[in-house]
Amino acid sequence: MTECPREQDVLDAIASTLWLDDLGQHVDECPVCRDLATVAAALRDEGQAARRETHPPTAGQVWWRATMRTRAEAARAAARPITLLQGLSAACAVGVFAALITRSRGAVGQSLTGILNALSAVAMQQALVVGLVLAAAVILAPFVIYFVLSDD
Repeated sequence: MTECPREQDVLDAIASTLWLDDLGQHVDECPVCRDLATVAAALRDEGQAARRETHPPTAGQVWWRATMRTRAEAARAAARPITLLQGLSAACAVGVFAALITRSRGAVGQSLTGILNALSAVAMQQALVVGLVLAAAVILAPFVIYFVLSDD
């Protein structure tokens, strides 16, 4: 015999842990139901043990982690334009320094005061250019940040 008409009753009794007297007697007599009861009880016990051992995070913890991840992603997105502007300003500073060095090489044969005068004149011109570039960057930075961060 491979099937018994009372298999579903045995499964329901094992799931609810509520045994009727005649069902217990049937399980003792029927080899199909006895095997089913043995396997189903073992599976139920393993499932209960697994539920006791696992500790899934609470809904509040999951929500908090998702919120923190979202904030970190937003901070990275907001830092991108700032990093871009810092790179541009560093490139401008390197360019100004290179221009000053290039201009001062022509004055090497002159006296020390001549070199200082040449550097001060070049420095004034370059300071004016740098000031204009920085003023333009300060004025344009909010617009650049707005367009970079807008979700069109």
